[in-house]
Amino acid sequence: MKKKRAPSWFARTRPKQLVQFTNMKAKIAGYKDILPLPQAKIDRIILICTIFIEVYNFVEQSRAKMKSLTDWQDLIFTGEGGTRGEPAPVAPSFQTFVLPSDAFVGIFEEFQELREDIVSADNYKRGIGEDLMIVAPEGEEREPDEMSPDLKLRTAVPYKVRISGSMQGAKALQVEYVKRGSPIPQTFFLTNLPGEITVIPAQAGEPESGTVRAIFFEQNEEIGQWSPDYKVTIG
Repeated sequence: MKKKRAPSWFARTRPKQLVQFTNMKAKIAGYKDILPLPQAKIDRIILICTIFIEVYNFVEQSRAKMKSLTDWQDLIFTGEGGTRGEPAPVAPSFQTFVLPSDAFVGIFEEFQELREDIVSADNYKRGIGEDLMIVAPEGEEREPDEMSPDLKLRTAVPYKVRISGSMQGAKALQVEYVKRGSPIPQTFFLTNLPGEITVIPAQAGEPESGTVRAIFFEQNEEIGQWSPDYKVTIG
């Protein structure tokens, strides 16, 4: 299965991800009533952060312990760091680790989905995203092949999707809408954000669900990576 590319706001190294998740865990409850968000989503975000922090720390501690274990092995085998014939020291032991009882697999993908709930909330402002570390820093320079749209979508009638975000210096944005159950996309181009697309429904007058994704476009070529798929219901 092809590995999904992380969105531009998501930290790319484990130490930076630790900072990101630790920051989110400490601050998200403070935005519960401001955004607002249901308590169940706050609890889920905190659980995801806890899983990451505990697993990350356990693995890093285990790496350090493995180094100690290798040094112990070398001491036994070669005597390096000790005196030949002296009693062998006890081997370093690994700590017992127990995951939270409600831990689950695939926390990155769900965290990215919950992030979309935050940026789509009624009272969300960019300052909140910056404080929670869930937006790419403004003015951050990235290689063209690493660029990926980071968007906020709102639907309106009839069959409109309003798209906002940063163009990141690109000249245009290619947008695709795919109706659920259909392999054929509808394609649109925007030269400024915020912008709006109007989807052609499969059956006029009836609501439908689908996904929207986008990629930067310049000089008749796609630039960088596709954005995540954003789920929408229109009509």
